[in-house]
Amino acid sequence: MTRLTKLPFILFILAAITACAGPKVSQDYNEDTEFDPGWGRYEWRGGTSQIDGVPHSRLQRITEQAMVQRGYRLDPDNPQFYVSVSGTTRAAIGGGKSVGISIGLPVGNRGSIGLGGSKSLEDRKQEGVIIVDITNAESNELVWRGSAEGIPLRDFDLSREPQLRNVIDRLLAQFPPE
Repeated sequence: MTRLTKLPFILFILAAITACAGPKVSQDYNEDTEFDPGWGRYEWRGGTSQIDGVPHSRLQRITEQAMVQRGYRLDPDNPQFYVSVSGTTRAAIGGGKSVGISIGLPVGNRGSIGLGGSKSLEDRKQEGVIIVDITNAESNELVWRGSAEGIPLRDFDLSREPQLRNVIDRLLAQFPPE
């Protein structure tokens, strides 16, 4: 490959790796639920924040801004659905660390015997999780849950609020499910 053809290839690989990185968003809902396309009014219902230095009111404010951008409006007197948002931390999943050693001893002209071992190292890295619940106001049934996992705790810092907004936007982009 020439230098000019290598560069786009390398950029493509980097873009693919970057796209896979970051928080994972997912949703859960009963597939028999018919989501009313006329839903536009909501009210807050509960939620918590168990993330140090992050008040629940901040998560609620960011979520409310994302809801408004999607055309929903807060209507405490006549809601069609309730929204709750919660944040917590947990031990990071994946990316474990281990250390190992092996020794190879020659046997004869062509053979060898190997002996090895390894030890997993404890990794106490924490990550953030955000959960948004949507409850039908008429039936009081939970109809949709969205979650974002693997959020770096630094993204909850005030200086990195745009990253947190992006995660919540991606999360709410799944509602209502298609």
